[in-house]
Amino acid sequence: MTQLQLAVTALASAAGVYTVLAVLWTLRARADRAAAAQLGDMDIDPCHAAATAGDTHDAVEHAAAALLLQGRLRIDGDGRLDATGDGDTGHPLCDALLDAVRCRAPVTLRRLRWDTGLRVRCEAFLREQDAAVPRWAGRRKDGLGVTACATAFALSFFYAVQLAFWHEPVASDLADILFALFLTVITGLMIAVPLVWLALSAWPQRHDPFRAHCAALPQPVMTTLDEERRRRLGESRVHVEPWEREDITWVDSGGAF
Repeated sequence: MTQLQLAVTALASAAGVYTVLAVLWTLRARADRAAAAQLGDMDIDPCHAAATAGDTHDAVEHAAAALLLQGRLRIDGDGRLDATGDGDTGHPLCDALLDAVRCRAPVTLRRLRWDTGLRVRCEAFLREQDAAVPRWAGRRKDGLGVTACATAFALSFFYAVQLAFWHEPVASDLADILFALFLTVITGLMIAVPLVWLALSAWPQRHDPFRAHCAALPQPVMTTLDEERRRRLGESRVHVEPWEREDITWVDSGGAF
């Protein structure tokens, strides 16, 4: 088989792989839509829904709002949280937040982002909630997209090998072999960068109906909370301490005295 025939065969094989991937993507999208029709009957924890629709810290903020409504937390005008008593609530994330606040109070939600204990317990809670909805636990993973990029990468290096050894006999000298391998790697990367970029750009992302469903769910805790405490929670997420501000020097903050 000639070099040209090999090149055409490799291209045709890649086209066949992409055709199969497109069919699988379509079947998966239909299955996701069919499963999404059952989401209305599913009981989803509000903190889990908040994390799915946004990020992990959205779940912590939702837990803080619930604790404020229960009177288990209080918040000052700067967004600093403090616990009002002992005991647990029975909700894993709320209990984790209470423990973190008791250890660091008064503390803002922004500072709690770096609390290792809270982060570990929050991630464990979210993993447990994901396990309760196994269909959607891997919704952010896209094996088909990875295969599409891997195919473009493999095709690039196939052509690189062809170009490096085009009409050249197999070298017997070690230096020639190493130089040919070096050219193969460089050429492969030069071809792979645009091809993989094209695959990433053209390949459709996996739809996430579970995230869309969670984003559309009502948030009775946040709507029940009065406007002032909602404002303070928002301030708590972004509050910057005076010593963190770049426009305040050590002398301005009182460090010289």
